[in-house]
Amino acid sequence: MGGLDVAVRFEVDASYSDAEDNVSRKEHGESSVNPDDGAQLAADLDSLQLSPIDEGDRKMRAQSVFANPGGYGSAQATIAELKTSKKSTTKIMPQMWFGRTPYLIRGLHDHGVFEKLVISRVGDNFQSWETKSEIQTALRKMVGLITRIKNLLVDAEEHAAIMIFQKDQPGKLRVFRRTTVKMPLPDVIVREFWSENTG
Repeated sequence: MGGLDVAVRFEVDASYSDAEDNVSRKEHGESSVNPDDGAQLAADLDSLQLSPIDEGDRKMRAQSVFANPGGYGSAQATIAELKTSKKSTTKIMPQMWFGRTPYLIRGLHDHGVFEKLVISRVGDNFQSWETKSEIQTALRKMVGLITRIKNLLVDAEEHAAIMIFQKDQPGKLRVFRRTTVKMPLPDVIVREFWSENTG
């Protein structure tokens, strides 16, 4: 995206599949649930390498991080966002777009008593949304900001910092040096997957 290689972390609320999606996937030989997806993803991620690592690091990494695959997962085409607020789809669309979440399921309620579900396939509108000139402008600004943050972190000690954005101070992102030394991942993982050339 804009010259950056990015990984987007997001949470999935639900899985939803309508009859039309099921027919389409069966026609293309796809199944909605593949029990091997999680294991394959773990294997694919394990095979990624940005810089050479020695055998000692590899053994250490194997001992420091454990993956316990479980469940069956859901196909990307079936993931759904659950909302109870009355926010317009326009305000929700960035969240849906970044997570590539095709379904929006709204629970309409009267003083906490849910009376109706409205299910929308907003994924059909991703392309028209992202090509709007105002959205393109916003996305370019975001890429510029992420690039500046990345450059700050490459130069920072431990490649980490604390960033605070306050809603009452729009346009200001404050960056602080970390005072703790504990990293979220073991050093061998950071050495293997982080380099100054990473996007």
